[in-house]
Amino acid sequence: MEGCKTAGLPPPWTATQEGTEAYEAINERFPIILDDIIKNLDENKQALATKYSEGALDDVSFVIEKLGELKKELATDSTLTPVKDDVPSANVSIWNNILKEEGELHWTTGAWLFVECYFYRRIYSVFTHTKLLKDFDYFASQKIEAWHSSSGSMKILGEYLLKFVEVSTVDRASLGKLFEACLWSNQCDLDGASKIESSSGDPIARLDKQREFIIANHLDAILDFLTVQHTQPIHIEYVIDNMGFELFADLCLADYMCSVAVAGSITFNIKAMPWFVSDVMSADFNWALDSLNSSTCPVFNKLGKRWRKYVDDGTWTIRTEQFWTLPHDYSKMKATDPQLYSNLSKGELVIVKGDLSFMKLMDVLMWAPDTIFKTGLRGFQPAPLVSIRTVKSDVVVGLPAGLGEQFDKEKPGWRLRGDYALILFSK
Repeated sequence: MEGCKTAGLPPPWTATQEGTEAYEAINERFPIILDDIIKNLDENKQALATKYSEGALDDVSFVIEKLGELKKELATDSTLTPVKDDVPSANVSIWNNILKEEGELHWTTGAWLFVECYFYRRIYSVFTHTKLLKDFDYFASQKIEAWHSSSGSMKILGEYLLKFVEVSTVDRASLGKLFEACLWSNQCDLDGASKIESSSGDPIARLDKQREFIIANHLDAILDFLTVQHTQPIHIEYVIDNMGFELFADLCLADYMCSVAVAGSITFNIKAMPWFVSDVMSADFNWALDSLNSSTCPVFNKLGKRWRKYVDDGTWTIRTEQFWTLPHDYSKMKATDPQLYSNLSKGELVIVKGDLSFMKLMDVLMWAPDTIFKTGLRGFQPAPLVSIRTVKSDVVVGLPAGLGEQFDKEKPGWRLRGDYALILFSK
């Protein structure tokens, strides 16, 4: 069941618990996200009318009205109502069948994984009822701004990568640093409670100081897997998270693994609709490569050409699936989307990036912090699996015994700020 406690498992986190990520989102973050969309539409309505025709002005008025109603639902903790797109679909049925099965759910009482996904699905549903803005990405401007505002850190990381891409043999230390840079790039999240939207400074120079904040660290086992246990290039399935500096860091890691023949091919799994503000869609991925290609900065230009070539020759591929924007946790994938599970199983390694993906791996249940990672996966193991995330939500597993409880007492709010991180591996 998606919205309530499952027998034999810990209960779900909900927004009834003050001080949690769910409580903060309902009372602060979600209203701000709606206000930002409304403000962006109002400020850019003439530009939209020029692009789409004058009818876009009516669409903007409609969306602003409906998002205002959604904001009132949040403020009054209303009952969660059925999803209503402009036309019925199997996707809509999935959401509404869960709502029907669970009975009366409210914004504060529903299991947090379902409620948070439902919030973003409701926004998308509003735009399906417009005439001209059905395919409009209402988060695009924020994602582009996050990309540009991180350009300094991106250039430094790109320069570091380019020192090694012409070398045919893997350097374990450099691969480890790129994994760590990739990890800390997950702090940058337009939706997250950490409120860190972009990167500044040198992402390589700060790694030594950040290492002590990786409170569950299986990196050595991952490096052994990639450099010792495998002597031939492997296929990697990579579940992408955020646009901006994080996507750039993901692509730097991917480039290095391909350059030194750790990976022969990589499939990037990305979202099919605007999701959690900064999540990457295919348009974002292609925009990023085009932006680098057209840059006057030699580092960006060189990387843009390299990465476009990877796409053109099939070394890198992009896959979009509706599963990534459904409320199911990953343990449901084999039953609800067997084709996707089969596709992931063709990889010799699956890298799952980010806080939302970790929430879906664990189902936002109140696991004891020292729960073994494999236990929390509950059978989701299409291939050897890596989870990389900075901690920006309440779900934590894999910690040494007693550490999570100690932090809860001594460091209030530590689970939400993105100061700590996890690199977990399950074979």
